[in-house]
Amino acid sequence: ATDAEGVWSPDIEQSFQEALAIYPPCGRRKIILSDEGKMYGRNELIARYIKLRTGKVRSRKQVSSHIQVLARKKQRDLQVRLKESPINSEQEAIQAYLHSIPGM
Repeated sequence: ATDAEGVWSPDIEQSFQEALAIYPPCGRRKIILSDEGKMYGRNELIARYIKLRTGKVRSRKQVSSHIQVLARKKQRDLQVRLKESPINSEQEAIQAYLHSIPGM
């Protein structure tokens, strides 16, 4: 197994994916957690969620890196698909572009 698989084992990946769905992208804004009034960025919240769910610590930087890796993979997959099936219309191009934007 590669290092990446160790860091993002199936249980951690599962929690990571859940957290992505729970915390939508918010740009540079910090999110305030009411219980302690502390400010958190999205990646910190995802890291906290992983710790709560799995008991395993992942830093916000590890979360950030993982999001970037997945976004690049999605981008590459899209480029491969576009090479395999060329776009025939402007509408298809727009659809392909919209689907390529990482929901992260």
